[in-house]
Amino acid sequence: MATGTGADLQQGLIRFDITTGVFDRFATNKDFIDVAAGQDGRIYAFEFTPVSLPAFPAPPYNVQVYNPVTMAFIRTVTLASPELPLAIVVNTQGLIYAVVGDNLIYEFATDGTLLRTFSPGGVNLNDLDISPAGQLIAGGSTGSVVVMNDPGHDLPISFTVGNTQAFVAFGNLN
Repeated sequence: MATGTGADLQQGLIRFDITTGVFDRFATNKDFIDVAAGQDGRIYAFEFTPVSLPAFPAPPYNVQVYNPVTMAFIRTVTLASPELPLAIVVNTQGLIYAVVGDNLIYEFATDGTLLRTFSPGGVNLNDLDISPAGQLIAGGSTGSVVVMNDPGHDLPISFTVGNTQAFVAFGNLN
């Protein structure tokens, strides 16, 4: 996704050491629209394919997987998604969850095969996070928020935080 011009138009991912302040750029030949630190210890970067607006990128929807320590490329996972994923998260087993702006959450196998979709009750879901315990939280463009303790298997907790975008994240404030 182009966010600069000239020398400021750089691609890739940045690994930042909060202790030393040193950073390293890697995967410099790719543009990404979302990055997730997978609970399986890998970095998952959802690749952006530039198009002329107002068109949306078309398949394939590729997720590039990297080793966060060595920054080495591991593999490409092509998601069998019917629409452009807007946010992804990855659990400890390497399952990839995505939202595409509709009312569903998509679950993909480690190879990108669509395993299932489930409707947690949110509207226009386009942001997603996963807790260390495996809970999912999704936010929508109309303020809806959905929390699932066991994604797709329990009744979700739903609420609205207004009528504009709800960005979501788990955190530890200790």
